[in-house]
Amino acid sequence: MIHVEKLVKTAAINCGVTTKELSRRLGVSQSTVENYVKRSSMDVEILQRISDVLEVNLIDRYLKGLDNPGFLVVTQDLREARAEIHNMQLELEQLACENFLLKKEITKMRTAFNRNTEKTVIDRFVYNNRNPGTNRLQLA
Repeated sequence: MIHVEKLVKTAAINCGVTTKELSRRLGVSQSTVENYVKRSSMDVEILQRISDVLEVNLIDRYLKGLDNPGFLVVTQDLREARAEIHNMQLELEQLACENFLLKKEITKMRTAFNRNTEKTVIDRFVYNNRNPGTNRLQLA
């Protein structure tokens, strides 16, 4: 058992997680989480579960001491990195859609070009056949 009351409270507050949200993520009642936070000690397993939910290594944080705010910076960096990854995923999805639409448009243009080319060839063939002086297909 380790003394962690301030550690859990500080981590939850700095991670922007309420006891209600923490209880939902842990799959326990809100009063259970409030009891966790009020305790002066808790099992390492519970502390590890809270660490996983808050995405902060509370056990290392405890071992290093409460006066070291380094984990808050790491948490903020992690949030910013996740937000950036999310934005990049959205951009990638948008580019994939644009790529799909461009490929579709290119396919339409190729089909139209092929139809126009076939029509031009057929029109010239018909024209040449209507004019008996021309014996071969002329592509100009």
